[in-house]
Amino acid sequence: MSTWFLPVSESGEGFGPAAGVAFDVSPGTVVEPSQSGQLARIWDAPERCEGWRWPARLAEVEPVAGQVQFWSPHAGEASALTVVSVVDGMPLWGPNGRGVLAFEKRARSTSDEQAATIAGAWLRIPNPARRAALGALRKTVEKAGRGGASVAARALAVAAFESQEHRLGRRVAEPVRAALRAAVSCVIVRDVVKDARSGLTQKGFDLLTSPWQT
Repeated sequence: MSTWFLPVSESGEGFGPAAGVAFDVSPGTVVEPSQSGQLARIWDAPERCEGWRWPARLAEVEPVAGQVQFWSPHAGEASALTVVSVVDGMPLWGPNGRGVLAFEKRARSTSDEQAATIAGAWLRIPNPARRAALGALRKTVEKAGRGGASVAARALAVAAFESQEHRLGRRVAEPVRAALRAAVSCVIVRDVVKDARSGLTQKGFDLLTSPWQT
């Protein structure tokens, strides 16, 4: 029987179509979201999971009777699942999760002076170069199958920065948020940047992360 992965919140609630549905993810338990009128959305690899938010946990599951309704080559939905194991959600980030959490910590502690420097550095990047790099980044994230991780990383980092925003005006806060979203998405695919087929080159990576290197 094939193994799949189900992200859940720390309290055991589902995400996506099963948001708000509490799962008992103890190993050996049969999870039946269909009893709540929902299906559990599952993926064939942790880093491909979508729709989750940090903090999260990761359940390794097997569909009961192998019944999966596929909605993409790497994802499906099931009405009943057997829990094989449950671990901390770090594998959801892919191989670069520690870098994401480091950015979240930095965003939370950004000073006014640092924010102004980051905003200025982001705005000084020529628009054509920035657009090209961002387009390549999106393609790289998609090709790597880490769209869910990228969305979760951006949400986590921006939420951390929001605690600092009340001291900053829009002219500073908005470019910092844009620079933060770009940089943390770069971190998600850092390990594939050197792959010539990935779309995002090292030059593009360095450009998009440069405001945070100042």
